[in-house]
Amino acid sequence: MVYRDVTRSNHSDDPRKDGGAKLSNLAAPGDRLAAAIIDISVILAPLVLLVSSPFQLLFVRSLLLNQEVEFLLSVTAIATVVLILTVSYMTMMNSLVGGTLGKLVFGLRVLGIWDQKKLSVPAAFFRSLTWLLSLAFALLPFLAVLSDNKRRPWHDRIADSIVVSVNKANFGSPNVFEKMFVQSVLGSVAALVLVSSMAIGPTVWNGILDSGLLPFGDSKFASYCDEVDYAMDEWPRVETVSEEKRLNIVLTLFAAGEVSKSCLEKEAQKFIDVKSSENATAYLAQAFVHSENPELSNQYLSKVCDLSPESSSCTMSKVVEDWSDSKWSSVEAHFASFVEHTPLHISVWALRHFIERREFAKAEDFLNKLASQPSLANFLAQQRVRILAGTGRDRELNAVAVTAIESLSSEGRLRVAEKMCDFHSKADSCAGTKSQPCQLLKKESLGDHSILVSAGTAIQVARVIACEDDEEDYKKLLALLPMQESHDYAVAVKAKLEGRVNEARGEFERLARLPDVSSKMRKQVEVELLLLLESADELYASVEDWRQEEPDLDWGVRGEALLENATRSGDYDQAMKIAELLIDERFRKTSILRPYVYSLLQSKKMKEAQTLLQSEWGVAQLVDAGKSPRRGLASELPGQSDLDTHMEKLMKHYRSGVAL
Repeated sequence: MVYRDVTRSNHSDDPRKDGGAKLSNLAAPGDRLAAAIIDISVILAPLVLLVSSPFQLLFVRSLLLNQEVEFLLSVTAIATVVLILTVSYMTMMNSLVGGTLGKLVFGLRVLGIWDQKKLSVPAAFFRSLTWLLSLAFALLPFLAVLSDNKRRPWHDRIADSIVVSVNKANFGSPNVFEKMFVQSVLGSVAALVLVSSMAIGPTVWNGILDSGLLPFGDSKFASYCDEVDYAMDEWPRVETVSEEKRLNIVLTLFAAGEVSKSCLEKEAQKFIDVKSSENATAYLAQAFVHSENPELSNQYLSKVCDLSPESSSCTMSKVVEDWSDSKWSSVEAHFASFVEHTPLHISVWALRHFIERREFAKAEDFLNKLASQPSLANFLAQQRVRILAGTGRDRELNAVAVTAIESLSSEGRLRVAEKMCDFHSKADSCAGTKSQPCQLLKKESLGDHSILVSAGTAIQVARVIACEDDEEDYKKLLALLPMQESHDYAVAVKAKLEGRVNEARGEFERLARLPDVSSKMRKQVEVELLLLLESADELYASVEDWRQEEPDLDWGVRGEALLENATRSGDYDQAMKIAELLIDERFRKTSILRPYVYSLLQSKKMKEAQTLLQSEWGVAQLVDAGKSPRRGLASELPGQSDLDTHMEKLMKHYRSGVAL
């Protein structure tokens, strides 16, 4: 069958059809471009902005808060609005009136190439959809209006349509210059794509292999840890290949406690398989993996410096060796050797080291270097809380904790709440368990018992339960504790709070003797027993033993317990000696300042107490614990009236009952 050429100029169609348009009068490219500009700027853009306005707010918020899920949802929603409105507008206009508003303004019509009539709804729909799809190809399909004999781009071919002009007669096929222009553009684009692919192709291919998305290839390309995959996209750009970058990331996440030792082991082995050669950083990772086997771990550490004696990995291996030998000055010298650039995983270890050594100013310096890493947000929030608590900056501590609890992931929120609940309960005993962090832990544990597997969380929740006033509520909550050690701890704390000291001591001693008690619970029980020492001889012996120990954070916690006991038992000379030793070892906290000032006041050392309160530390830290914002003696230098007022507060505190 032979089709007649409906585009020839001698075709005898009725000039009155479709506004007098003849299929021989092809639309000029300039008119089509101008019509598209009108459609986009006058009709579609305002309409899209109006309908998508709720999603635009979500989009801006996701960018500011770096929320990936909200960002993807907002972009998808806006793209959907664009698709629906554009396709609907063009389909309706082309099928009903033979052209969009822009085309009507310039006297253009969209007609079926075979029947010379307006398009059917399905044909108009597919034409509109293909027109929108052409935008995704950098507008290149539209160049057909300068090269195709009938000036028909993809969307016209899909719909069997042609765009003609009502006003301009005999605008025919493209000339040779138009076709040459299109050929030059396409040639330039092809050359650009070729050069770009040669430049970035290997990097892209390595990224695809690293992602583990391909269903073929060796197992070395598999992805072992989701946390590392997420961190790869947000980590700072470094001048290293992707395998080395990934290994440094997993080392950093491991140092921060964000990935397991199993993850580190698999990622290190993957790195070795990919490189097929020895590598200092990989051996450092293996040393951490085998930390429970000192002999094997030390072999890996020695290989690190053998392979690369000037590398940061070698320096870190020396840090690990000095940690084992408690050579603290040497450790600090190694960390100080990183003057200009400290690898992130070493910054994490340095941060943890200086917090344990109570060098909070140095710890804060390393914390600030890590502050821009979203993958470390949970870890950094917890360390900031520890630094602020350790330096007694209670106002900042409360502000940071409130922000962290509202913005962190579920796990990070619980860890911060755990530390803050401990802070409030120590400051205000049972009144402190009514604080937001403690109540958050209680609420979350009732909804998900699995979080109580963490000994630290279980201890805080057990304290909250023990402080329940209603006996029925206490028994119901007690039955929910999944682990026997946290159940027994809550029972012992309850006995202590109710004045059944011998019963409480017996429960704590029994709990301390159990072989399978977690290390954190065992340390907490030791502190509880120190708080329950009754005789002066017991207190004196415990203080002497404590003095001989190596000062660390656990030592400081036990010292606080002894200080609290000495203060409550009226042994103010002993209390002042303990407080002075804690201060000498850089423990400068409100929980130490309060009993120290109280002991000075009770010993009639008014001048010393006033001097302490008027010192930089005293003025900055002596505030009502557990409340925010806090006002009182911290607002101005205290005088005698302030001392009298604070004396009343301290008397009330130390007569209020047994400390948690």
